[in-house]
Amino acid sequence: MNQLSGSIPTQLGRLSSMQVLQLERNSLTGSLPTEIGRLTSMLTIFAFKNQLTGQLPTELGLLPELTNMCATTRHLSPLTAPHLISIYLSFTPRSPAHMPCIYA
Repeated sequence: MNQLSGSIPTQLGRLSSMQVLQLERNSLTGSLPTEIGRLTSMLTIFAFKNQLTGQLPTELGLLPELTNMCATTRHLSPLTAPHLISIYLSFTPRSPAHMPCIYA
């Protein structure tokens, strides 16, 4: 826990060589920015136990190396089936053991 608060800056998308993003157990608000789709080297995203709202961005499907993803959806908008399916399908070429976990 880093005691981070506020929103996740969109400038995060400029860190194209970042491989691990651990934001869990903070007080972050707002949504995961769509710019996260620019992090093409990203392997792991942990964003659970925050106050994030909105939907998980479909741009997560643009991350070719992403194998681990955990987010808490308690404060996120309900994931519509097509929205969740589009994220899920982006992981299908990868090992089923590394599918995203999305906690309710």
